[in-house]
Amino acid sequence: MTTCRPKTSPKVVISIDPGIQTTGFAIYRGAELVEYGKIKTRTSLPEPLRIHAIYKELRDVMARFSVEEAAIEHFIAFYTSEDSEIVSGPDLSRFPGLVAPKKKRRFRHDRKRVNPRSMFLLKAAQTAAQLAAIEHGATVYLYTVAEWKGDSRRSKKSIIDAVRLIYGVDVKNDNVADAI
Repeated sequence: MTTCRPKTSPKVVISIDPGIQTTGFAIYRGAELVEYGKIKTRTSLPEPLRIHAIYKELRDVMARFSVEEAAIEHFIAFYTSEDSEIVSGPDLSRFPGLVAPKKKRRFRHDRKRVNPRSMFLLKAAQTAAQLAAIEHGATVYLYTVAEWKGDSRRSKKSIIDAVRLIYGVDVKNDNVADAI
């Protein structure tokens, strides 16, 4: 007797490069890139409205494509020194659908070149993306810049060139290219 297995369809995944001015996203069905784009917010809007716009538009995109998983750039700011050890944080096991990095990482950061306001706004955009995905019901995976790009020192142009080579897509926006 032959058993017939139901054909499983590939997972739908959204990758998100959060930013307060421009948030890039890409939708994949399995390995196929099916959609990509950006969410732009106007600088004339108050910050809470900009954050809400990112959240709302990402929720709409996730609903339209029935996203199951979300890969979001995990921005970590304000390291205390070159030898700072960052651990993934509190026990997240009681939050189903959230997967955080499990290993310890070391980071270097030159605090003299940091604009704290920009960093907080970037973190707010990242949080809006995470909340949108969690509320949508997607499993959330967080990736550091080094994991996201393969090398944190990789230039924006090299990312755009890789997107063109791998997917045949000619994008001009850095956030969209990073999401793809």
